[in-house]
Order: sequence, then structure tokens, then C-alpha cells
Amino acid sequence: MVLSPLYAVPHTIAGDSKLNSIGAGSDVEFTLYTLGMDVRVAPDWMLNLSYRTSDSTRVYKKDQYYITSDKGDYKDRVTSELHGYHFDQVQASVEGKVRTGAVAHDIVAGISSQNLTSTSSVVTPKTYLGTGNLYAPTIINVASINWSGGTYRDEATRQEALFVSDTLKLDEHWSLLAGARYTRFNENAYSTKGAVTASYPASRTTPTVALMYKPAADTTVYGSYVEAMEQASNAPASTTNANQTFAPLRSKQAEVGVKTERSFWNASAALFRIQRGAQYTNAANLYVSDGETRYQGLEVNSVVQAARNLSIEGGIMLLDATLQNAAPGYSGKRAVGAPRRQASVQATWREVLPGLALHVGSQYLGELPLDAANVHTLNGATLFDAGFNYRHRYFAKMVSVRANISNLANRKYWTYYQENYLNVGAPRTASVNLRVDF
Repeated sequence: MVLSPLYAVPHTIAGDSKLNSIGAGSDVEFTLYTLGMDVRVAPDWMLNLSYRTSDSTRVYKKDQYYITSDKGDYKDRVTSELHGYHFDQVQASVEGKVRTGAVAHDIVAGISSQNLTSTSSVVTPKTYLGTGNLYAPTIINVASINWSGGTYRDEATRQEALFVSDTLKLDEHWSLLAGARYTRFNENAYSTKGAVTASYPASRTTPTVALMYKPAADTTVYGSYVEAMEQASNAPASTTNANQTFAPLRSKQAEVGVKTERSFWNASAALFRIQRGAQYTNAANLYVSDGETRYQGLEVNSVVQAARNLSIEGGIMLLDATLQNAAPGYSGKRAVGAPRRQASVQATWREVLPGLALHVGSQYLGELPLDAANVHTLNGATLFDAGFNYRHRYFAKMVSVRANISNLANRKYWTYYQENYLNVGAPRTASVNLRVDF
């Protein structure tokens, strides 16, 4: 569902509500091949070689409901699309240990190259085929709607990198990680005629630094700083400049934390700050790359062995995420899709019977903004799940059964998909997995 600033977030609907048109769906074909080799070239040195290639084709028809009133009325926009991609990656690296005086070094160095190419893509123009209401939807038939026109290569991305890092063990308490990565990036966008419509070449050397201190064998205090360059998102289909490509984004991350592992419990806590190039949809419905998003917060995780066969694990994240140095009306706003609070807890009871373990848990995701101007906010939701794991040997074969029920209370809720988009939260869902080891 696509929201407009003119209308309110609709009331939630049941997760098993039927909204898709008859004939809507997707057909995906995916093949993946990997090849790797490790060669010990010296007692303390290992050479790693790897190659990965994949091809994927996705054909789908989908509905996009554009909300047109506060009562949940909508216009149904249907599209049929085809996208085919080829990906390959090759990497060679060497890992080894050396000493310089009293300092021990763990060294990693390597080179990598990866390519992602659109081999056969086409987007049929989206048309409005009907209207309805979320609480009394109109189900249409789209069996006759298919993608049309010739296929073309719409984009190609190439990344090449050199990397090296050295972990120095200074003494029994202190160690230092220092590394650098040089990345050469290029992305081209193409017209349906094969002409280059946009090109984004970039190159940068990014550092990685971490200082670690062990006051005791089971505890580590650390601080780290990392920079990176990453591919930007294309403009969403609902924007005026749909599918436009953008230059790569730069990010910086600093973190300080502590980790400890004891006999009956372990815990970690970290303060972090991430600065990343921002992308958002403005009031003119243009998807832009502007300013940066700053994420800063606290994350705490712990596992406690409460009894011999009972463990309890949980975590919490407190997050302040805002747009910085962006256009007036957006700078200082909360970042899209970033909740202020997240929490989870799970209890696992092992050996209830021989080979049987039960678990029950809960996850909370706090409220989050749906758009860059913070006009719409998605309410928080708490979900519960429960299940079991069972392992036993039958006829000399190990049999494993895993079962789980998610959204145990069958709560109605919306989920965040992307800026200005809503998805219906999944209903109570049961899943079972059976594995036999021969």
C-alpha cells in the first residue's frame, strides 16, 4: 500500500485478508555456483581462492494500492515486470602470522572483483485498473496482464577492491586491528536503446581501526571506527523519477563496547554512531540523495542460564536516528523506518523429554516514521511465538523436527516495507521442518 501525506494511516486489517488480484504472484528462477580452494603455502600462511556466479530471473504481477481517503479507499495499480540479473565474484586472499619482536601479527590481504549486470529487464507501464476499500476489497482478475515490449539491460555495476588488515597482539591485555580497503566502483544506467543515461564512477580508500583491551580472560573492552562505500538505492516505483540510479553512498561507524562470557551468563553492550548518505522522497514526489542519516544508540544483549536446562536470552536497542544537513523541512526529522526502541526475549527449556526442547519468545518493535517529513508514523507492535525442537535417532538415522508458531496472539499490525509503503503483518503462522541425516 502506498500512502499519501493527505490521508491517515489506515486502521489495521487481519493478516489473512485477501487483497491480491486473481492471477497476481511471482515466478523466480535462481541458480548459484560456488567454487573455493584453500592452499597452505607455508606453516603459518594460507592462500584462499573463491569464485561465485549466479543467474536469476523474476517475473511477477503485483497490486499497489494507493490510499485515496481516511476511510481506507484505494485505487488499484497493477503492473507486470520482468527482471533478469547475472552476478559473478572472484576473490583471492592470503592469511598468515608473523612476529616482530614481542608483537604478534595476524595479517589478511587480498583482492576482489564483482559484477552485477541486468541481462533482461522490462517494466510495463503501471495502470489503474480499479478501486475498492481495504475493509471490503474489490478483487479483480489480472490473468491477461503481462509484461510487454523488448527486454534490455537497464544497469551494470562493477566493484574492484584491494584490502589489507593487521591484528597486532601487543601483550596479554592489549591488541590493535588496523586495516584499509581501496574500492573502485562504477555503475551505469541504460536506456531501452542501450545508451548510457547515467554513469557513477567512484574510488576511495576506507580505513578500519579497532583497539581491544582484555582486563580478564573472559572480558573484552573495545573501540572501533570503520568507513565504507556502498551502492545506493534506486528510486521507488511510486516516485516521479522511478528507477533512477544514484551515486554510491559513504558511511562512517564508530563504536565502543564491552563483551563478557561467564560460566552461567554472557552479555554485551555497545554505544554506536553511524553516519550514512541519506536518500528520501521529497514533497515533489522526487526521490533524492541529500544530506546524511545519523544513527546513534545503545544495544545490550545477554544470555542467562537460569537453571540446568533453562536459558533466557534477550536484547534491547535504543536508537536516535535523524536526517542531518538535508533540505529545509527534512533536516532534523527522524529517519524513515528507524524505530526508537526494539526489544526481544526468549526462554528455552531443554530436555523436557529426551531430545525435546521447548521455546517461547516475544519481540517488540517501536513506532517508526514512514516518510521523510514525518507526516505518518507506524505504531509499535509486540508479537509472541512458541515452538519446539526435537532430535532423536531412528533406525540409525538422526531425525530432527523443528516447529514454530509465530504471531501467537494473531495480532493485526502493519509492517514497514519502504518509504511511504505499508505491508499487512503476517497472521498467526505455523511452520514445521523435518530433516533426516543419512
